[in-house]
Amino acid sequence: MNWLGSLGLEVVPFWTIVAEQRDLGGTQDELLSLSAEHGLRHRVLREGRAASEDLVAYKRVLRHDLVINKLSARDGAIAVSEIEGIVSPAYWVFGIDTMRFAPRFLHYLLRSAPYQAEIARRSKSMPPAQFDLPRDQLRTLPIPTVPLDEQRRIADFLDTETTHLDAIVRTRSAQAARVSERAQAVLDVTLSEVAASHGSLPLRRELRAIEQGVSPQCESRPAGLDEPGVLKLSAVNSGQYLEDENKALPEGVAGDRRYEVRSGDLLMSRANTPERVGDVAFVRKTRPGLLLPDLIYRLALGRPSDAEFVATALRSTRVRALLSVTARGTSQSMVKLRGEDIAALPIPAAPPFDRDRAVLTIREADETAHHLRIRISTGEGLLRERRQALITAAVTGQLDVTTARGGRS
Repeated sequence: MNWLGSLGLEVVPFWTIVAEQRDLGGTQDELLSLSAEHGLRHRVLREGRAASEDLVAYKRVLRHDLVINKLSARDGAIAVSEIEGIVSPAYWVFGIDTMRFAPRFLHYLLRSAPYQAEIARRSKSMPPAQFDLPRDQLRTLPIPTVPLDEQRRIADFLDTETTHLDAIVRTRSAQAARVSERAQAVLDVTLSEVAASHGSLPLRRELRAIEQGVSPQCESRPAGLDEPGVLKLSAVNSGQYLEDENKALPEGVAGDRRYEVRSGDLLMSRANTPERVGDVAFVRKTRPGLLLPDLIYRLALGRPSDAEFVATALRSTRVRALLSVTARGTSQSMVKLRGEDIAALPIPAAPPFDRDRAVLTIREADETAHHLRIRISTGEGLLRERRQALITAAVTGQLDVTTARGGRS
């Protein structure tokens, strides 16, 4: 971190400005969660891993404490808390020496680009996809002793500017949600009209077979274009088939080609969270060599040409509600569907012409929504980049916040 020398300030190790908080919370305290995207907040039901049933070892968090998830600190899972509650024992909780450091300044400093890069450098890899920040590496992290008044000015400026940018991002996210809602409304209305004209029938009347794949031991990386791989559960995502969501088979293992995914397949998740179980996707095209896992069903129909229509019908709000009722499981984080539950699902009993017309109407609405969401997502990404650049410029002295718009003297 050579840029620290250009500030002309004393640099001290992290351990000299904090004290680890070891107080334990009570079972009635509010559970908190920490992520790079949302910071520290009240835990959202069914978000991430399920909390332990035994909360006696959970750590108490007070306002202005610094909380770090050592397994994902490199991604920005660091925050100064504005709320109180308890967090997993896997987190670090630190009290800050507020006579020398403004908590909000430290919050922004540790989430700036140079510090994220340095924390990533100090973290050690934990395959397949985690990184552990060792305590001794955190202890020696260099911190510049910016004058306290200047810290407060920087934090005030960034509070104002990031709040403004975050509000725009929330507006964009709400726009994306409305776009998706409109597409879902087109799907539901179109299918309801078809069902009103022709009635409904249970899916078993059109099913030839329900096939379940297998999940052999795989590598943690995606398969190359010329390598065999096994789909991950995330390959079936909100009506879309995502072939890049896969894991490579070990070298020399070809896998069982009976389970190779083919264009025209209808896939459904067999097990997932209650909100996502029974998610479906029509495979319009796919590269060869990708195999079906044990958590995804392939629904074979008597008329393969009906696969896209049936996939569309299974995305309706009515069917999704039925799936949430029929899914079984003891865990709120993972439930499963049985073949007989799927076979009983209702679909419109329409002739081929009306099915094709409904698919075209719904596909057009989906494609329009998809393009709009891409545009909105691109705008959100640019706003997040601007936010990160602003934080980095302010905490590293590249931006004079006393003269910048929104700054306070």
